[in-house]
Amino acid sequence: MGVLRKSDENPGGESGLELDLDLRSCPVCRRDLHPWEPTCPDDGAAAVPRTLRGSDLPPPPPHLLADG
Repeated sequence: MGVLRKSDENPGGESGLELDLDLRSCPVCRRDLHPWEPTCPDDGAAAVPRTLRGSDLPPPPPHLLADG
């Protein structure tokens, strides 16, 4: 389901509205996923709506934050 929300940034002279067409992301690595990807190709986690990617999710595991 799409969500229409107001955006404060409109550098190109757009209307200031943004259309969210089922944008999804990975809750583990926080990678943006395509709407047709039910799971993350990197770690296999189930996709969640991008709006849940914020503070509702726990921080990424330490091994994903480590350099190397």
